[in-house]
Amino acid sequence: MEDPRKHFVILDLALMRKTSFLEHVRIEARNRAETTNRSAFVFVHGFNVSFPSALYRTAQMAHDLEFDGIPFLYSWPSRGGVDEYVADRNNAEQALPYLRQFLDMVIRESGAEQVHIIAHSMGSMPIMRVLNELSATLAENDKHRVRQIVLAAPDVDPDIFEQLALAMSTYGGATAYASSNDRALKVSKFVGGSGELVRVGSVGSSGPLIVTGIDTIDASTASMDWFSLNHSGYAESEALLTDIALLFKCGIRPPSRRWDAFEEIAGRTGVYWKLRSVRSASPNCAP
Repeated sequence: MEDPRKHFVILDLALMRKTSFLEHVRIEARNRAETTNRSAFVFVHGFNVSFPSALYRTAQMAHDLEFDGIPFLYSWPSRGGVDEYVADRNNAEQALPYLRQFLDMVIRESGAEQVHIIAHSMGSMPIMRVLNELSATLAENDKHRVRQIVLAAPDVDPDIFEQLALAMSTYGGATAYASSNDRALKVSKFVGGSGELVRVGSVGSSGPLIVTGIDTIDASTASMDWFSLNHSGYAESEALLTDIALLFKCGIRPPSRRWDAFEEIAGRTGVYWKLRSVRSASPNCAP
């Protein structure tokens, strides 16, 4: 039995018109203005994540990151089953126009001065496409509000990723965390075919995909389950969470300047960073 004193619990769900929703958000933003910079993050979940699970995960993110702004969730209609990969991919693509409306609203009308974005696995493709479209239509002051874009184990084809990556550099900054142990990517590799690097978020023997304008981090030593599974422990992803919190708080780049938990590696096509033991690592700013 879930205990509201110990667990995240959905107490109420309500349908709201856009005007009522924005009024509620702006009140929250004003109430936090004295202690925060009116920041927000938008989470877009990945494959095999139900709506309740996505809500729990968003709440857990805000808690674990010690995020004092406003968390938003965009939940596209995942089937919530491990054997529904193709259906989920189609649903994620069909959600594009609605995701664009939602993200445009958060950026321009929520009252947030900084908007960070976190997308996991299959959620990375629609968010990259939407950000690509918005880069050509947002006013410069609105675009400036989009600060940190975090792509965790992005389930994106390498060629498409490279085409969309250019638009990411027009915002505050983009970071891709690749992994050799993400469960959703293992399903993608099985469905998508053989090959060493079927998706951008994978890590092959020669390292992850490196694209100009995006900081690529091999985070295989941490668990990516934190982005999708409620039973994933904080300790399994502590280094990953610390780095994301540092990104949101300080925005220092490249990763090795944020803290000394990274090893800089010269790959065949450029530099990437590998997350290593953090027991003695010292951040260069307080998350």
